[in-house]
Amino acid sequence: MKTAFFSFLLLALTACSGGQSQETDKTAADNETSPSANGAKVCRIDLLPYGDFTAQETERLKRELKQNLTQIVPVDIKILPAEPLPHSAYYKPRNRYRAGEILNVLKRRKKPGEGVTIGLTHKDISTTIHGTQDFGIMGYSHLPGNAAVCSTFRLKRRADLCNLVIHEFLHAVGFPHCETAGCYMQDAHGKNVMTGSKSLCRQCQPRIKQMKY
Repeated sequence: MKTAFFSFLLLALTACSGGQSQETDKTAADNETSPSANGAKVCRIDLLPYGDFTAQETERLKRELKQNLTQIVPVDIKILPAEPLPHSAYYKPRNRYRAGEILNVLKRRKKPGEGVTIGLTHKDISTTIHGTQDFGIMGYSHLPGNAAVCSTFRLKRRADLCNLVIHEFLHAVGFPHCETAGCYMQDAHGKNVMTGSKSLCRQCQPRIKQMKY
């Protein structure tokens, strides 16, 4: 997909993937990143619940993201009205949704510099990888990009969703994989590394100044 890197969070092999239509002028203005009170740039994150991903679940995730992401970068998190998953992404033979097509739809919602839209779903999502046409994954994003999609379908614990979303968000703003255990950006290498407490390691912290948002 051009020069974008990809990362994939897979079923037992978790790996994670590395990459815009405003409804009104007000929406476009709200999407823009802006300085925080201390002058630091604030990244706009729009959480988009798909289908039966409930308002309660989205609000809980928003609280968790604010608690954890603000330790890395100032964020302004908004919740968008729920939508059905894009019909164009549906893969009928496996009753799954193609993550790449979901991103194609999401990335058209924003222009460069307007933050990151993160789609949230309980449905199974997949992509083509390792020679497999339809491989089930947990999360997918462009590196860098303005969109990500995260699925709870293959998570061992729902509590790990926040770590998954942060991982994909950081890909979208320019963070590559990391080899440090416990880092948000830890490379899966065939294992589920989203479980447990996470932080941004010393090797990744300098990249904060290079974030693309």
